[in-house]
Amino acid sequence: MYGNVSLVEIRQILLQTLAGPPHQGEYSKSVQETLYKMSNAVLAECPYVEAITMSLPNIHHFEYNIERFNLVNNNEILFRSEKPAGLIECTVRRGPRSRL
Repeated sequence: MYGNVSLVEIRQILLQTLAGPPHQGEYSKSVQETLYKMSNAVLAECPYVEAITMSLPNIHHFEYNIERFNLVNNNEILFRSEKPAGLIECTVRRGPRSRL
C-alpha cells in the first residue's frame, strides 16, 4: 500500500487490460493504444488515482517466412527486432471536474 493506493490492485488492472481474457487475449493496434487503455482502466477502477504515467519499449515484430517448410504463415509466427525502435510514454490524468 502506497498511501491509499493498492499497488497490487493497480497491477492486476494493468495485467487484465493488457492480456485480456485467458481464452482469447486482447488485440491491440499499437503500443500507444495499449498504454492508453491500461491507463484509463486504472483511472476508471481507482478513484483515488489522479494520474498515471507509463512507458513501454516500441518493439517491432515481423512475419517469419516459413514457405521453405511448405507451410503458410497467416501472421501467426513472428520474430522481434533486435532493438526497440524507441520508448513510448503515456500520461493520463483526470480532467477538471464540472462546477455544475
